[in-house]
Amino acid sequence: MAGIAENHHSTLPSKEGALFKRLLKMYEQKQYKSALKIAKQILSNPKCADHGETLAMKGLTLSYLGRKEEAYEDVKRGLKCDLKSYVCWHVYGLLQRGDKKYEEAMKCFVNALKIDKDNVQILRDLATLQIQLRDLDGFSDTRYRIAVLRPSQKSHWLAYAVALHLQGDVNLAIRVMEECRKLAHPERQDDCDVEYGEYILYQLELMLEAGRYHDVVEHSLRYESYIFDQVALMEKRARAFAALERTKEANSILTMLIRRNSENWSYYRQLTFPFEKYNSLLDFCVDMQKTDPYSRTAYKIPLTLTEGEEFRQFIGSYLRRSLEKGLPALFNDIKIVYENPVKAQIAEEEILRIFAEIQSKEAAINSGGGDDSVLPSTLLWLYYYLAQHYDQKKDYDKAMEFIDLAIAHTPTLVESYSFKAKILKHMGDHQAAATSMEEAQSLDTSDRFINYKAGKYLLRANLLERAETILGKFTREGMKPSENLCDMQCFWFMIESARAMKRLGKFGEALKLLHVLDRHFLDIVDDQLDFHAYCLRKSTIESYVKLIRMEDSVRQHKFYVDGAILAAEIYLAIYDKHPSDSDDDDIGTDPSISAAEKRKLKNKQRKAKKKAESEKLQQEAMEKSKAQAKLKKDDDEPAATHKEDLIPEKLAKPDDPLEMACYFLRPLVVLDIPRFDLHQMIFEVYHRKGKHAVALRSLVRMINLEPLNPKLAEYRSLYLDIADNQTGNIPEAIQEIVMEAFAQIKNCQLPVDNGGLTKSGDALHNRVVENHH
Repeated sequence: MAGIAENHHSTLPSKEGALFKRLLKMYEQKQYKSALKIAKQILSNPKCADHGETLAMKGLTLSYLGRKEEAYEDVKRGLKCDLKSYVCWHVYGLLQRGDKKYEEAMKCFVNALKIDKDNVQILRDLATLQIQLRDLDGFSDTRYRIAVLRPSQKSHWLAYAVALHLQGDVNLAIRVMEECRKLAHPERQDDCDVEYGEYILYQLELMLEAGRYHDVVEHSLRYESYIFDQVALMEKRARAFAALERTKEANSILTMLIRRNSENWSYYRQLTFPFEKYNSLLDFCVDMQKTDPYSRTAYKIPLTLTEGEEFRQFIGSYLRRSLEKGLPALFNDIKIVYENPVKAQIAEEEILRIFAEIQSKEAAINSGGGDDSVLPSTLLWLYYYLAQHYDQKKDYDKAMEFIDLAIAHTPTLVESYSFKAKILKHMGDHQAAATSMEEAQSLDTSDRFINYKAGKYLLRANLLERAETILGKFTREGMKPSENLCDMQCFWFMIESARAMKRLGKFGEALKLLHVLDRHFLDIVDDQLDFHAYCLRKSTIESYVKLIRMEDSVRQHKFYVDGAILAAEIYLAIYDKHPSDSDDDDIGTDPSISAAEKRKLKNKQRKAKKKAESEKLQQEAMEKSKAQAKLKKDDDEPAATHKEDLIPEKLAKPDDPLEMACYFLRPLVVLDIPRFDLHQMIFEVYHRKGKHAVALRSLVRMINLEPLNPKLAEYRSLYLDIADNQTGNIPEAIQEIVMEAFAQIKNCQLPVDNGGLTKSGDALHNRVVENHH
């Protein structure tokens, strides 16, 4: 919670002035009941009844007790009584910020600074909102003002360096970090100071971004003893050496890192060959297999580097070794091999050869000859692998044959039943798949993963109640499992449940879940507000910058994209089914009623509907007033922020389905997400709304992503008709952009560019984004 700006001007008598200081103290200590009593005591004096700052503080205290309307009344009244008090403006801004009205809060803080321009507390609150809203220019200016006012506090210079970094002025950020580092320099040179080490690591990252690789090497060597995170230091130094083409030094560091963590693929990728005795990465991996036989990455990388008979040798060795060890994830380990049809065929030949060898050994053992060198588990995991292999090839009969052999071999293996469920899912039998997954779950009821898979498969089979029963085994007792899972931000559950409800025609319940999902993402964005000051105070600068950049692209997360597409599909279904007022549908289709009678009936229905809505609003107002009266009686505890209730019946009958679909899709329109289904949905919605620029942009993206998709012919002809017949209806502001896209589509000037835009398409995208809102 932010504090109140100090050194306020006050016209209170001495007794009330002392009470006001106590009021501020009670507020800071979150003793809101005591603070409210003190505020009332001050205002009870007729001479102080219109004291603006006390009224403002009373309102702020009331806001934390959940009495929002009274709070705004008191704060606004206090502001009217003393417009020249920066305390009143600051309090009003805090009130607006608490309600997440960040732009209005910023205006209040700016007004407060017009009265007291050097107030650090208000400047810090303003800077927090500026970075929250990504006003980088304003954030940089405000942070510089704070640093000048408090030059001895390194955290302010650190914040200014971050502002410059986010703004793109990396070289100036490096200079600021150098001064900040001098302020924080440890007294002893051999001290390994974590905070000081974080400063140096951040400075090295800035130098790497600026291309100052010589400085990176020099600084990393000079201040190595101060840095606690030696792995991060070595990684940055290796990047600098690689950029300077000093491959020997870079490879030496990367080799040390690989010896430390032999499963990190990125270290292998950065190696440059030849070096020392190695001529290629393949030679290096072969040597690693000898020095570190437990490194799976050293065995997997050669599978991507070899072809033909050499590949056959490596894949055969890897398969045999993994099967003997009983590795359940063997297929997933080498799944990348199946992207190459030739390699997939070789892998199949090798696994079948191993299978034939093991079968012959088993036959010899059963006939009384041979040895028992083949472990029973080897045959089991071979059956399991072959089932996965044929499932990948979409030969589901063969896959079922081998998974049944695995189950017959070891009836208690959970993985066999769960993969059988996956095969049945691929065959389209969701009911049988759910039954098989339930059987797997019954074998190990304490395993959270298999419990989650069983719930997921039951939801896909539209068995909502059974799914909730299964999932309830690991949720909080005394609480409905679905509610608990939503509170815990279990996104996969919300999406799968919404899909099941959509299939069952329960649009309202599905939309409720998707709106809850959207609120969770809004909370994720809002939650960063608490970290702007925290990360700078704790000096976790690199992590803070990563957080900022992650938040900028949080809507690209698969769960939000899937949820937005699903919500748009439901709203489109509602729109296409009831494009007009659904209450008039029965009247409009009844042939026995004349046109005049239809008009009268429609008017009666509309009046009845308005009357019902009016009565409902009155009832809600009465309930609200009762709740407020109850709150007035008890002001001990702060009330939680109330969110609008999501009523399924109301959600299923939106006033404007297309606008609600746009609400979910709008954050994705300006993002570069290479998904055909997303751009198809954006096209469908915005075309219906008549937003030609956005629809055309998505059409361009679809053509670049999947130029052979059969749907594109329909979309293309649709817009070519518009180009020929309705050009005059396109708004003048975007007519040039739209006509440019028309020309591209008509002339088919859209070559495939690995899922990205062509140069002309990229320019079109930028111009559409500028005109989107």
